[in-house]
Amino acid sequence: MNDTTEETFPPADPKAEFERQCGELDERRDFVALPGIDFAMHPDDLWFTDDVSDDRYFNEQFIEPRMEGEIAFLARMMAGCWIVMPVVIILVLAPLFGEIKSVMDWFWGALGCVPFVLIGFFWLWAGGKGIRRIRFNRVAQVVHVMCLDHAVHLPWQEVRAFMELGTDYRLRLCFPIPYSQLRSYLEPISFKRIFHNRPLAESGSFDTSDSATFGAALERFEFIRRYMEHGLEAIQPHPEAVAAGRVRKPSGFVADDRSRLPKAFSLGHWAYMLALGPWVDRWIQRKADAYQWPEEVERLCAPDADLSGYDTTPVKSRTDVYYVYRGMDQGIVFVDANGKPVHGLRR
Repeated sequence: MNDTTEETFPPADPKAEFERQCGELDERRDFVALPGIDFAMHPDDLWFTDDVSDDRYFNEQFIEPRMEGEIAFLARMMAGCWIVMPVVIILVLAPLFGEIKSVMDWFWGALGCVPFVLIGFFWLWAGGKGIRRIRFNRVAQVVHVMCLDHAVHLPWQEVRAFMELGTDYRLRLCFPIPYSQLRSYLEPISFKRIFHNRPLAESGSFDTSDSATFGAALERFEFIRRYMEHGLEAIQPHPEAVAAGRVRKPSGFVADDRSRLPKAFSLGHWAYMLALGPWVDRWIQRKADAYQWPEEVERLCAPDADLSGYDTTPVKSRTDVYYVYRGMDQGIVFVDANGKPVHGLRR
């Protein structure tokens, strides 16, 4: 019996259960298994463009994505919808199809739009609370994740990476469910309801553009893998990207550096303003800046942390075989150091 029920909680062999769960993902058409962390992307295919100079989020102890921009985009979209809708109702639909005869008619029409505005502000509030929290602790070789409002510590050595295919490409870092860490917070039957008999899958995105293409998401996986093996020096932006001025902070926010005249004729700019874009961005940014990790996570990320009990040995990647991405027609291909295909290897 594979279900996580009261009779089988926790599984007799959690490792075997994790392998079964990953095997089921591998058989699905909307998931693609990625190479293990003992394989590196060929160095010639790497093109990092992330500004990792902010040591609050990128240092030798840990790296941490800041996805405020993604949340802010969703909040702007929802706020914009609920702001535009009352405007359309009052200024367009009501005059065309309603009977507006007095100031009171306008008043009651505006009052009927209040729920839409309130829903927009609810999305702003939810956006501030919905920022995902994950931290990659290189020194401890642990991934810290806020799961169900509790911090769990996942061994990096056990990660299995997948690409989830849909309207975009989502990197999924899968770990065995930390039964022992969550057992005091959850009833046994809750594991089945929350995890649906799947591994604990976390997004590895650092920026909204990471899910734009398969190659971008795969490069982000290599970004994380290289850091966990080699440290901060291994994820510095490519020199040519620096020279070309293409380095940017991976926050998810899109910089708008156009002059005022092009902005005045930009539909996107006015949509951004109508959706309270500047205010929403600042709101989400303040929420993110005010967040504090639990003390136990900060303690494990400190330079002098006591890591006894943790396997702090980085997973070394092979130096004779690498992988490259050759587009959707060929997919991921294993090659040797000279870029020649190597056959007979499994991911």
